[in-house]
Amino acid sequence: MSPESTTLPDWHVTIPNRYTPPPSVQPPALRLPEDIVILVVVAVFVTLVGSAAGLVWSAVAPKLSLAKVAVGADAAFKSELGADMGFAAVLLVTGALCGLVVVLAGARGPGAIGGLGIGGMLGSLVAARVGYLADRDRTLHVLHHFGVTVKQFRNAGIDPFFQLHATGLLVAWPLASLLVAAVVIAVTGRDD
Repeated sequence: MSPESTTLPDWHVTIPNRYTPPPSVQPPALRLPEDIVILVVVAVFVTLVGSAAGLVWSAVAPKLSLAKVAVGADAAFKSELGADMGFAAVLLVTGALCGLVVVLAGARGPGAIGGLGIGGMLGSLVAARVGYLADRDRTLHVLHHFGVTVKQFRNAGIDPFFQLHATGLLVAWPLASLLVAAVVIAVTGRDD
């Protein structure tokens, strides 16, 4: 048989001239009703944790020794700095835990991130107020025991109550939450 006498089979494959890729469907960046619900739920959860953080801060932070202040010792005021630093430590730990719990629970996207930020700020405010209120009765009792009034302390430029003085520390919680959430999302590779 010569090469010219071979015949080609009758079947063939038709290849279209134009290739049309399938349409790529990108989900919207903001799923409005779902993300608002997630934002509210996360913000409420994180804010409620603030009361526990305030109680922990009140329990572990050093207190102003009113007896030492009454006799004029300057060393008593170091506790105010210690209380602020204790507050920062409690907020950083609480914020990191909230960010970890929220992301590992599956809440991701703009709603979860917004909820962590808003809830973190509100939780910080709640923690500061709860810490103040948890120690207020003890302070009033000690002042009454020494026969000193709050007005006398305030006239001397001294605030006898356990409270936050460095208000810039309120951002520690939301920053810690957002940083931990970003790291967890980056490590797991998912970002709904």
